[in-house]
Amino acid sequence: MVAATISSLVNAPPAAASVGLYPGMPIQLSTGGTCSLSFLASNDDGDRLAVTAGHCSTALKQIFYSKDGTKIGYVMSRADDVSGTSSYDFGYTMIRLYSDATYTATAYFKKYRNPSEGTWVWKYGERTQETEGKVIGVDYSDDDSHPSYSVIKSTMITLPGDSGAPWYTGSDAGPVLVGIHVGSVTRKSDNSFQYSYGFPAHSMIRYIRKQSKNWGGGFNVVGD
Repeated sequence: MVAATISSLVNAPPAAASVGLYPGMPIQLSTGGTCSLSFLASNDDGDRLAVTAGHCSTALKQIFYSKDGTKIGYVMSRADDVSGTSSYDFGYTMIRLYSDATYTATAYFKKYRNPSEGTWVWKYGERTQETEGKVIGVDYSDDDSHPSYSVIKSTMITLPGDSGAPWYTGSDAGPVLVGIHVGSVTRKSDNSFQYSYGFPAHSMIRYIRKQSKNWGGGFNVVGD
């Protein structure tokens, strides 16, 4: 089962004086807001990068910390998340990692793609840890011209703090990244959970390559 593998990484002891990075780990700003690391990445310049959701940062050069307070990197490129009940325009937060303070515990993913409706997916995040659900809706209608408008929806349970958490599924080759968590919708009358929504992986990577002029060239997911 795909989910069992990523959860076992959380219990691995980190190296002394250095933070082992992995998808789904908690990361936070000095202001105290906590999100989840989506995936590790690189670009044509060979920069060591990490990504989380757009609303997890508010400005360039903000510093992210691990849960134990170690500085892991700073925001080098970003775009805001704008979401509503009927339309979406997702962003991203790209973090340039400090090489002297971090190492890759696991990059985990073997490949990435956009999922189709009906796909069973898992999520690993800071708040709810592992949850699974079915993709109940996708919209790629503007993917060629505006990949940030693309959205995936799932029955997976999520809570604040899970923002940025990777959504993934499995294949014969290994775990496949299919998106990152952005938010959830609850019913106003009783506050009951309705669905979670996220930024599809392939759409997001296309958007970063286009949007981040200085850092997006050759941007890609780093895999194990």
